[in-house]
Amino acid sequence: MRRDPEMATGSDEAPERALLQQLIAETHLYSTQAEAQALFDFVSRLRGMAPFNAMLVHIQKPGITHAATARDWADVFGRNPKHDARPLIVLRSMGPVDFVFDFQDTEGADLPDGAFCFPVIGNPPILKGVHS
Repeated sequence: MRRDPEMATGSDEAPERALLQQLIAETHLYSTQAEAQALFDFVSRLRGMAPFNAMLVHIQKPGITHAATARDWADVFGRNPKHDARPLIVLRSMGPVDFVFDFQDTEGADLPDGAFCFPVIGNPPILKGVHS
């Protein structure tokens, strides 16, 4: 993929952000601020997936909740892709591509409570107007 030199801003994350912005602009899929914000919110929720891969998954299947490889579904959650499941393509480290599946395209053991929650370190901030 070519880099657009006009998009660089000089910060450490500027090249990555510029590439994401270029990809978004070229897809014409996220033409409003709300659509772009929904994409960024989705990418930030998939912490175990690289941002480019999260974007690829989002483009291929809007509304996806969680994606994992068939092996991860089996090993971690005791689930397997359904017979007619449609794989989603992501880029693989040190290789061309890999396939992931949406939770809805798997079957097997029930997921434990909080399966997709992430641990938080430290005390949460106290929110004004919120009572326990």
